[in-house]
This record gives sequence, structure tokens and C-alpha cells, in this order.
Amino acid sequence: MPPIRQRDLNQFLQRRQSRWKRLELLLTRVEESGLSTLDPSEVREFGALYRQTSSDLVTARSRTANAEILDYLNDLVARTYAQVYRSRRIDPNRLIEFILADFPQLVRHAWKYLALSSSVCLVCFFAGWMMSRADPMGAYHFLPPGMVRSIPALREKWRNESGHNIGMTEMSVMSSFIMTHNIGIGLSAFAGGIFLGLPTLYVLVQTGVMVGVLGEGMSRNPTTAVNFWSLILPHGILELSAICVMGSAGFVLASALAAPGRRTLRDSLMERGRVALFLALGGGLMLVVAGLIEGFITPPAWIPPWVKLAFAALTLVGEVLYFARAGRSAPSARLAALLSHDPQQTQLPTL
Repeated sequence: MPPIRQRDLNQFLQRRQSRWKRLELLLTRVEESGLSTLDPSEVREFGALYRQTSSDLVTARSRTANAEILDYLNDLVARTYAQVYRSRRIDPNRLIEFILADFPQLVRHAWKYLALSSSVCLVCFFAGWMMSRADPMGAYHFLPPGMVRSIPALREKWRNESGHNIGMTEMSVMSSFIMTHNIGIGLSAFAGGIFLGLPTLYVLVQTGVMVGVLGEGMSRNPTTAVNFWSLILPHGILELSAICVMGSAGFVLASALAAPGRRTLRDSLMERGRVALFLALGGGLMLVVAGLIEGFITPPAWIPPWVKLAFAALTLVGEVLYFARAGRSAPSARLAALLSHDPQQTQLPTL
């Protein structure tokens, strides 16, 4: 490009100086008190002014050698960049707010998707149970081969034992492994939404049928049933609920693709994708807790089965109360802010 003549340079400055000054004013506030001091409209304006000023800097570099202008724009763009893309620190208070209020609010907001994923899992559980009762050997085709081979030994073991004699180190290793495995299943249910929810549906069907078939097979003898369910329910209630929550996140994502409505596909994914993301985040935290329970409370043989079953009952009651009541006293605008597209709100999931 040819250099800007003095008259053109003056016009260049006149047209753009007002927005540079406006950006500088907003930037000063952000540098002093953080991005959260801007309201949503100012956040959008801040981002737009940053992009426009970056473009002005490119133009100025190519068409003028005025050191004062270049230094000013370089400094302004660099300072803004540092605020827009700075790494956010973990905020324990925001995480606590999410757990105590935002997540249960969001689950209630997306209750139709959760009802769908829970219904699929529950129906498949009963289908697996009935198939195992009608044709035990045929139903075992729905289980992993390794699990099928171990069923006779497990049935005999849980007839006489109610846990494992393992130490704290083994429990820690078990908890870590289980946590990683379950989160992988949950992420498959969530990410499957991008393929119109078909992989999500598969995960829920497989989970429900497998628990039903295995549960029926282990419940034919009363003693075995008590020992088996005391090893499954303490963590299983939370674990299965979490998988259903992450399944609902997958269905939310699928709905954005299959039925965007009047929105463009991009806007639909932006809007419902945030719902899905936060649901999956909450489900992942549930799986972490379930993994800790499965590693440290479920296995020990010295904890009587009735104590484990009582713990499971308390877990179920607590979970119902949590999702039904938690967060109701929080401002109604909190959920809208959580799901907004404003960069100001994206700090929440930075864990």
C-alpha cells in the first residue's frame, strides 16, 4: 500500500481516535478491577473495539512511519490482548457457587433431556433384568466376555463375602482407576451428541442393560443379593445418575444440530452447547465423588452390608433433595448469566 499522506493521516486519526479513547477508557477499568466490572453490553463493545483497533494497527504499520501513532497503538493493543487472553486463576468460590446453586438450577432447566436419558437407562435396566430371568445364557451376550466368565466365581464369592480385604494404598489405586474409567464413559455419552446423539443412546442402553442383566444374575440367592447390592448401590446411585446427566448433555448437543429452530446452526450450537458443557461438567464432578465412594467406602469387608445399604439410601435421598431444592434461593438471573455468550461469564468453567 502507498504511504498515507498528511491530509489522509489526519482523516485516519479523526475517524478512529474516538474508538481508541473509548477502548482505553474501558481497558483502564478492566486493568484496575477486572473484566467483571463491565456489564454485558460493555463486554461486547470491549471485544469489538479490540478487533477494530488491531485492524487499525495493521493499517497504520503498512501506511505510515509515524512513530508516535505506532507506539500508541502497539501499547493499546498489547495491553488489551493481555486482558482478553490472560490465563484465569482457579476461583474456589466460583466452583462452590456452581456446585451449590448453578448446577442444580441447570439440571432443572434441562429436565426434559435428563428425563429422556434416565428413561432410556431405566427401561433398558428392566429389559436386561427380564431377559436375564427368561434366558440367563442368552442375556449374557449383552455383557463383556470377561465379565461373563467371572460370573460363577463372583456369585460364589458374594454368597460368602461382603467386601475386599484391601489396604488404603489399594483403595487409592482402585478409586483413581474407577474414576478415570467412569469419566471416560460419561464423556462418551456427552461427546456422542455431536453425532446426533446415537453414541449417547448406545452408552445409555448398554449401561442399563448391563446393570439389569448382572443385577438379576446376582440376585437369585438372598445372601448373594444383599452382598452384591451393598457393593453396587453406595456408589452406583451417584454414578448412574451422573451418566444420565452426561447423557442429557449429549442429547442437548444433538438437539442443537437436529432442531436448531429459527437460529442458525452456529448460534444453536453456541447456545445449547453451553448448556451441554455445564451439564457435562457437573456430571463429571459427580463421577469424581462416585469414584471416591467406590474406592474407599464400597470395598472394605469390615463395613457391614447394612451400613453400605443405609449409606446408599442416604445418598439417594440427598441427591433428590439436592436437585429438587439446591439453588432455588439464588437469583433467577444467575442461570441466564451462566448460559449467556458474554466472555465475562466464561470464567466459571475454568477449573
